[in-house]
Amino acid sequence: MNKFILVHNHRDEENINGFYKICGHIHPAVRISGKARQAMTLPCFYFGESVGILPAFGRFTGKHLIRPNENDVVFVIADFEGEKKVLKV
Repeated sequence: MNKFILVHNHRDEENINGFYKICGHIHPAVRISGKARQAMTLPCFYFGESVGILPAFGRFTGKHLIRPNENDVVFVIADFEGEKKVLKV
């Protein structure tokens, strides 16, 4: 655990070198589009080079659309027949 730091906002503690920040605050989401113009906005876990951002699941929280870079790792949370699934996108 000596390589991680928990912060509220990914911009908090900006000058901490050598630590991977894990935070919430912006409630990340990605928009998934289908071939027939259908689309869904889904909450996601986002893992970039120096920060991981956790999603929110409450009804009263918004979703901030993110645009991941090629090297970022994103997992969406989708509802399949009433069961939550985590899928890498």
